[in-house]
Amino acid sequence: MAEFITHPFVSAKSDSPDSTLVSANEWNDGHILSGGINGQILVYDSTQPNNMKWIDGGKSLSNTYTAGAVGSPFTTPIFATLNSSSNIIAQINPDLYCFTSGGTIYSFALSVNGAPIFFIGSILSATRSIFPLSTSFTPGAYNFTATVTASGGTFISIEIVLRILSLGIL
Repeated sequence: MAEFITHPFVSAKSDSPDSTLVSANEWNDGHILSGGINGQILVYDSTQPNNMKWIDGGKSLSNTYTAGAVGSPFTTPIFATLNSSSNIIAQINPDLYCFTSGGTIYSFALSVNGAPIFFIGSILSATRSIFPLSTSFTPGAYNFTATVTASGGTFISIEIVLRILSLGIL
């Protein structure tokens, strides 16, 4: 169902046969918005001439990486590219489930465009671990890379889920 912006006052007057006059049908009709692209939202912005601006809406992106037996450390790009046309704040939720040989602990590191943004050590093998973090991004493209390192032995299996929720602009 399409939603429209309408006037707060709804006219109950009957329509006039005179097409040069504004009557109830025209007054009560919804407004059609133009501009913007799919996925953008309209927000109030007092710096704009009409007090409104189209911005990128919230986005939820997710990717899962799974592997069988691999050596340690193991590094993989686990996410395609996050593109931002404005300064945004995002919540990043790495979700890990890894088995190591001998039930040893492992560590997890997340990098964006080659720069580390998150590290945690001493994660128990065979336990699901989720580590939410919030960060901001300036306009651009961002590629995510995960590295898991077993404290001893190798990985029997790896599952890494990366969920990113774009919360809005700064």
